[in-house]
Amino acid sequence: MPFEISDGVRLADLGGLECDSEHDAVAKADMIEQQIATDIELPTARCVVMLDEAGAEVCKAAVKK
Repeated sequence: MPFEISDGVRLADLGGLECDSEHDAVAKADMIEQQIATDIELPTARCVVMLDEAGAEVCKAAVKK
């Protein structure tokens, strides 16, 4: 499942990220959002969205400021 950083405009991770299950996708989304929150000062609210192969949203994790 690829992940995207989103605020209405999607910035795709073209390499993608494989997840074994929805639970794994949620855990990886949480890990990614924590890393973004630590590494990047964001001027507006953002979130990490995990999508399945068909492009349907599996989960969303808000990046906490």
